[in-house]
Amino acid sequence: MFFLSFQTSFAEAPQAKSAIFQPVQSGRKNKRSNALVYPVLFLHIPKTAGSTMHNIINENYRLRFLKVHTNNLYRDPGVFTALNLKERQNIKAIKGHLNLSAYLDNYPGQITCFTFLRDPVKRCISDFNFIRQNKAHFFHKRLKEENYTLKKLLKEGSLKQFDNCHVRMLASAAQLKFGEVNEETYQLALKIFDTHFELFGICERFDESLIHLKRSLGWNLPLYVRTNVTNKKQSVLEFDDETNEL
Repeated sequence: MFFLSFQTSFAEAPQAKSAIFQPVQSGRKNKRSNALVYPVLFLHIPKTAGSTMHNIINENYRLRFLKVHTNNLYRDPGVFTALNLKERQNIKAIKGHLNLSAYLDNYPGQITCFTFLRDPVKRCISDFNFIRQNKAHFFHKRLKEENYTLKKLLKEGSLKQFDNCHVRMLASAAQLKFGEVNEETYQLALKIFDTHFELFGICERFDESLIHLKRSLGWNLPLYVRTNVTNKKQSVLEFDDETNEL
């Protein structure tokens, strides 16, 4: 399995240009605060504290953001590409489960990208439990009726988001079938991450990451409540060595 691997220690994070506690070296700055300013793009990788981040972004950018959030991950941003140049320039934040490459190719001028990373195994477990608990999810009914375990889901390859989700979204690799993510895809994801992501957070150290984002982006940091959190009391999951290997 190829995945964007990292340790929970920030000192051992991937080789991005700016690790989470390092000063940002590029990007337009706010003269008063020396913070990075608009526009920003938040790549929401599923089950990486994204829903909480959406609420925080809403508070800081009000109506000047574009949310891309559909059941179909990696969707081309049709709403965005239909806007004229002036309308695009008025958007100060873009956020959601989105096709990253399309925004990097189409946005006029510099854009500051950030995302949150999470231990890949924990992310998969959380995503599976979320589908089990969320009746509105398109796969929930099938998962319950056919008595899916995480092992069965991974072996069948029914959902691409369970196949190296970090790498897929960073590399905009929607076209690849389940199991086709390889070393080339992994290296592309690392290159894009290192080139375009001046900031990133780690779910396992969410509060520290959020403080760094506040300082770098000049945010007003509201009190927040974690949202869309999987109910741990209902997160009963059979998890053995074979599932972990998958």
